[in-house]
Amino acid sequence: MQQSKIEIAKKLENRDIAGQETIGILSFSFFLNRLLNFFDYIAVLRPLLLIPGWTMLLLGYYKGITHDSGNQMSLPLIANTPIILRPNSRILTTIFLYSLLMGAVYIINQIIDRRTDEINGKLYLVAQGYIKKNALRIQIVILLIIPILFSLIKFPLTYSLLIISSIVLGIIYSVPPFRLKGKPFLDLLSNALGFGFIAFAVGWTSKSTFSLDL
Repeated sequence: MQQSKIEIAKKLENRDIAGQETIGILSFSFFLNRLLNFFDYIAVLRPLLLIPGWTMLLLGYYKGITHDSGNQMSLPLIANTPIILRPNSRILTTIFLYSLLMGAVYIINQIIDRRTDEINGKLYLVAQGYIKKNALRIQIVILLIIPILFSLIKFPLTYSLLIISSIVLGIIYSVPPFRLKGKPFLDLLSNALGFGFIAFAVGWTSKSTFSLDL
């Protein structure tokens, strides 16, 4: 029995609607996949491990601050401990820049350790190849260039040298032939120098000048 032109037109219309719905679902799926891939590049920075660095930066900033009555106050029970009311914008910039360089160092560490991480079932984004090495290399370059250039343009030379020192120490901590993380005592000393002194000094110099008081 031959179909009428109206029935054929309706079938074609329904087919077009179904095709558009399929395209919409595929587009959403593609968008969601891209979004999740973006979060992979955030997760590979190991955000929780940034907190110790922030702590030392803030301690350095806190100790380097001068007694400005407009910027701090003392509470009655802890009169000798000033409370910072309005953090200088430079320390917020410093936290951002230092987070970038620490993230780059953590990525380098994961690339170097990817085989042992795969055996131990940890840090799978890099170890199991969910993020390609070429993409990681580009990310590392971007994460390192921004703090170096920004510190050279906006901050004193001492501050820039401390930033560069942090990067160099972070690289030789993981990368052969230095690989300080694999050497007893040097591992401890490099962490003490990196977090115990350099990060603290970066926080200090974000507000005050580098001096023996540091």
